[in-house]
This record gives sequence, C-alpha cells and structure tokens, in this order.
Amino acid sequence: MAKKFIFIFVLILTLTANVFSQKLDKHYAGSMLIGGNVWGGATPNIFGVTGNPDVFSSGNYAATGSAGFHVDLYLTRLLSISSGLSYGLGVYAFLDSEVRGDNLSLKDFGKTPMMLTVPVNLRLNLPIFHWIYAGVGVNFNFPVGHFQDSQGQGNTFYGVPIDLGFDFISPGAGGMRIFLRATPEFHGDKTVVPIGLVWQIFNIRLM
Repeated sequence: MAKKFIFIFVLILTLTANVFSQKLDKHYAGSMLIGGNVWGGATPNIFGVTGNPDVFSSGNYAATGSAGFHVDLYLTRLLSISSGLSYGLGVYAFLDSEVRGDNLSLKDFGKTPMMLTVPVNLRLNLPIFHWIYAGVGVNFNFPVGHFQDSQGQGNTFYGVPIDLGFDFISPGAGGMRIFLRATPEFHGDKTVVPIGLVWQIFNIRLM
C-alpha cells in the first residue's frame, strides 16, 4: 500500500512538474529579442563615507551607471547568449592611504571615465522556474572621454558581470527583466566590485 501511494505521488508530482514547466516555457531555440537597459551600481564601501565626505579611508571605490541596448539569442529554450552596446559613466578611486580635506568628492582624486561597453553574456532561465534568470559574462570597457581634461581617457578595462534576477517576458511575446548584478572589474593591478541593479526596460521579440 505504501509503495503504491509513493508511486502515485511521484507520478502526480512528475506530471504536475511537466505541465507547469510547459506553461512556463518562455523561449525556444532560435528565439531572438532586442531591448533597452539601464544599470547602476556602487561598491558597498562607498556608502560608508557618505556620512563624512571630508574623510575617505583607504580602499578601492567605484560608482557606475550606464544605458544601452542588448540582443539575446536563445541557443536552447533555457540558454541564451547576448551582446549589445552601452554608454556609461564611472567614478573610480584606488586609495592606498586615508585622504582628508574640506568638501572632498571622489571626483577630486579619482578617475572619471565616460565609456562604451560591449558585453558578451551567457544566461540561463532555470529549469521549471523559468522566471528565474541567471548568468555570467565579460564586459569590454573602452573609455571615450572623462569629466576632467587633465586625466586623459584612461585604458581599456574589463569586468565579469554576474547576474541573478527575474524574467518577466511573456511566452511568445516581449516584456522586461530586472536582476541584481555584481561586477568584478580589473583596472591594472586594482580590482573593484560594484553591485547594483540592471533593468531591461523592454524586450521586443524578433523571432
């Protein structure tokens, strides 16, 4: 009796999972979407100095933001590869010792590039829970300007965005996504990890 109950329970659970999975299928191999996105993030330590802007402790600081577009191609119904182009602004400071002064700003002693970013990302809609969206990739950042003329444009650097969030795109249609992003960025021998949110404001399904 117990074995029969367990068998029936497992069978019902399997059938329910299959039906639920089919209803949640958002994409299929060959699906293509194009959309716009915005991103903003900062290293957690930057919030520790906002209460006392006259003193910056030693450490690596960053605050970044960008806006752009992306194109996603689904290799399977779950796995996609994406790229695009965005324009961003950043403030970076790498302090080996404490900095003090009146009315200090990170901009006063940090690098402040304006940059074009080309990402290459692999992302996954989780099996069964297709509305959960995760991925990793590489960002190639090309400085094209700066806030302060004396600093020059700076060198190309790269980051490794790690994403986890929600896919609100409807099956066979478009929609938005929003996800948390942590991005280790490598500036020569210095590393920062800004953390923030990406909002894919809209996605239009091309295929």
